[in-house]
Amino acid sequence: MRRSRNAIKSFFETGDTPSREDFADFIDSVFFHNEDTLTASKISDLSEALTPYALKDEIRLKPGLSFAVADLSARDAIPSYLRAWDQEIRVVSEGKSFRLTEGKASGDLADNGNWSALPAEFTDTQVSRLLAGVYINATASISRNRAVIEKGLTADTNINVSWNVSAGDDNITEVTVAGIDGTPGNSGNRTVGLRDSWTFTLRAKRTASDGTPKGDLVKSAGVSAVVPVFYGVSAESTYPEADPYGTGFTKLVQTGRTVPRQSFSPNNQYVWFISTRSGMTVYDENNLAQSGFTETEIDLRLPDGTTEKAYAYVSKTPKTVTGFGYDLRL
Repeated sequence: MRRSRNAIKSFFETGDTPSREDFADFIDSVFFHNEDTLTASKISDLSEALTPYALKDEIRLKPGLSFAVADLSARDAIPSYLRAWDQEIRVVSEGKSFRLTEGKASGDLADNGNWSALPAEFTDTQVSRLLAGVYINATASISRNRAVIEKGLTADTNINVSWNVSAGDDNITEVTVAGIDGTPGNSGNRTVGLRDSWTFTLRAKRTASDGTPKGDLVKSAGVSAVVPVFYGVSAESTYPEADPYGTGFTKLVQTGRTVPRQSFSPNNQYVWFISTRSGMTVYDENNLAQSGFTETEIDLRLPDGTTEKAYAYVSKTPKTVTGFGYDLRL
């Protein structure tokens, strides 16, 4: 094994006579190796000094660090066919390590092509975790000022819709909102007139920062058109003689088809509830189920002339009370 030049020089300095092999090693070290030591400060993340004899075939780096290995031989003093490692080699680590597979170079090539990348030091799962900590994905949101409108009206009900797409580190290539004409942009708001149920669907097409396609961002905000529930009093006990869209009735535009506790003051009048759900029961303010009400299926005519199947819950006899509570529930 080749000994260092300093070790061989010691034969001469101490007066010892070197053997032919010792002398050959000394000459070889003079012409083919640079004895200069590369200190730890010249190579990132290196814990000890590096010499031509200590240089390993493989040096692993932490992600993001870089190092430069200077000429390890006297480039200009040696014929090109004898040069070894005579180019400056610079490697930038991105979660990988590199191996010098041959170590031969000639001319002024910056990279002799004999470097090969080893497998990533991080697994795909670990890389995903690292990215999750630093990469900001695009986000999207959409909202409306009301979720329920009355069904069967002759005029539109205005709905205000707002949306926002934040790109983060992604690239947003297109934004569309179903129900919004034109190019809505990454953020905005619009007033839309509705008479029926509708779902505003926001779709943002995107790519990663490096141009890799990513799945679309999709967000939705729905609006439901519902038949109101009604309650009130009337001198009439049958429909359509008693018109829930007329005086004496209150309508609740809601998704639920029950009627919470309400105060009634009939004066020799019938107590009414109308719902699109059958099988309901009327309770009084004492939480007692009332058997004195009938349930009748009706074809409720809406203001626009269409009809909906509904159920009328009507007291069997007229009542005269002041501020008495009733509710309709299952």
